[in-house]
Amino acid sequence: MKKKKFIYIGIVVILIAAIILVILGRYNNTKNFTKDKLVIWGDVKNNQAMNEGVKAFKEKYPNVEVEFYNKNRENMIDEFSKIKDKNSYPNIICLDDKDIKEFGARYYKDLIILNEIMKNNIKDFISCKRELVKLYDNFIAVPYTVEPVALYYRKDLLEKYNINSEDIKTWDDFIKAGEEIYKKSNGKVKMISFNKSDNSMLEVLLNEKGIYYFDKDSKLQIDQPGYIDAFNILKRIESSNIDFDNKGDFKLFVNNSNVVCIPYNSELANHLISGRKQENGKWEIMKLPSFEVGGKNSAIAGGTSIVGIKSCKESKDKLSMELIKNIALNKQSLNKGFLNYGQFPSYKPTYEYARFFQNVNYFNEEKIWRVFVDIASKAPSINYTKNYNSVQKIMTDFKKELLNSNDVEKELKNIKTFINSITK
Repeated sequence: MKKKKFIYIGIVVILIAAIILVILGRYNNTKNFTKDKLVIWGDVKNNQAMNEGVKAFKEKYPNVEVEFYNKNRENMIDEFSKIKDKNSYPNIICLDDKDIKEFGARYYKDLIILNEIMKNNIKDFISCKRELVKLYDNFIAVPYTVEPVALYYRKDLLEKYNINSEDIKTWDDFIKAGEEIYKKSNGKVKMISFNKSDNSMLEVLLNEKGIYYFDKDSKLQIDQPGYIDAFNILKRIESSNIDFDNKGDFKLFVNNSNVVCIPYNSELANHLISGRKQENGKWEIMKLPSFEVGGKNSAIAGGTSIVGIKSCKESKDKLSMELIKNIALNKQSLNKGFLNYGQFPSYKPTYEYARFFQNVNYFNEEKIWRVFVDIASKAPSINYTKNYNSVQKIMTDFKKELLNSNDVEKELKNIKTFINSITK
C-alpha cells in the first residue's frame, strides 16, 4: 500500500510540475526580455497619448526602456537637422502631416520603411491619410491623429439675433447671416473667428473644396477655379468685416462673448466641456457650410503621423516597428489617447468604441464625436509635397496683396510663375 501511495504522490507531483512548466512557457511566450532603449520625439500632447501605446508595448517588452522628449511640432525638422551624430537620432518621431514629405525627401535613407506594417492595414485608416504617408512608392510613416474641422457656434447668440443654424447651408448663407448680425448689433458682434495672420482659414476652405496648393502630381494649382472660389469666400468674409482675429489662440475667441462661431477641431470640444461648464447648453456644432447647396462640407486642419528612424542595429529597428504598431494600430491605446488627451485617431477601428456614439450633454445631447468621425472619414486628401512649407509661407506673405487685388486670378498666375521659378 505504501508503495502504491508513493507512486500516486509521484504522479501528482509530475502532473503539477508539468502544469507549472506549461504556464511558465505560455507566460514566457507572451514576454520578450530583450534589453534596449527607444527614444520618441513628439509634442507634449502627442507624447502623453502615445504613452498609452507604450504601456501596451511594455507588456510584451518589459525590459525595453522608452524615453520621451517633448519637442515643438513646428520645429521638428529643424531640431532633427541639428543632430550631427546619427547614433544620437531618436528612434521614433511624431511629425505634423505637413512635414512628412519634406522630412522623407531629406532623410529617406535614414527612415525605416514601414511597408510591412501598412500593406495589410492601409484600408483601416481614413482615406485622407493614406497617400500622405507614402514616398517613392513606399510607406515612410504610419497615420496617427487627424484634425477634422467642425463649425462651433454660440446657439444663444444666433437665437438672440433670430438666426436659425439650419438655414445656413452654404457660405453665401453664412456671410449673409454674419452681415445681418453685424448690422443688428451695430458692429458689436462678429460672425466668425480665425487667425488672420496665416492661411489656416483659407486652407480649410481649400480642403473642403477638394483642392489645395498642389494637385495629385505635385504641380501648383493656385490659379485653378476651385482655388479662386475658396479664396473669394475668404475675401468676402474679410471685406464684410464679420471676422474676429484670434491670432491663432482659440481661447481669445472663447473668452469673447461677441463672436458667434469658429471652425476648429475636436480639441475645442474637450476644452469647453472641462473648462467652460457655465456655458453648458449654449454651444453646438455643425458641419461647415458648403460652396453650393448639397455640396461637400468636410475638411481637416492637418494631423500627425509616425516615422521610424534607422539605428545601427536591425534588432532595434524591429523594436521600433513593434512600438509604432502599438501606438498607431492598437485601438485600445488609441481610444485611451482620445479619452484622456483628446487626440483624435485616424485608425477607423477605434471609432467602434462607445464614446464615439455618445450624446454629449454639454452640446445639447448632440452626438458630436460622430459628427467628427463623419467629417474625418469624408475629408478630401491633401498632397502636402516636399515644398509645402515653403509654398505656404509664400502664399501667406502674398495674402494681404491678394485680398486687396481687383484681379485675383491674374495675381495668382503671377505668383505661380514666381514659385515655379524658385522651386524644383
